[in-house]
Amino acid sequence: MYHISTRNLPAYVDAIHRTPARYVQGYPSALHLVARALIDAGRPLEPGRIKAVFSSSESLLAFQREAIEAGFGAPVRDHYAATELVVSMTACAQNGST
Repeated sequence: MYHISTRNLPAYVDAIHRTPARYVQGYPSALHLVARALIDAGRPLEPGRIKAVFSSSESLLAFQREAIEAGFGAPVRDHYAATELVVSMTACAQNGST
């Protein structure tokens, strides 16, 4: 998150297109910045390449979800867990947690 800038976002876009990853995890704010870079570069991922994007640690806002899903071509599953490992929750396919 701390290294994302307009100068190096094109490198993120290139790296994302090269990776064989099937899942993505991150802060909604960082995922949103990268998703916007994918969209703005005209290089969103094709739907289905990524199975799901997991967001955590911040509130996921509706405009962020929309851009992340468009940029990564995958549904966003908002995730919550406690460091004490007493709870771990992830939104279902119907996004029941939103």
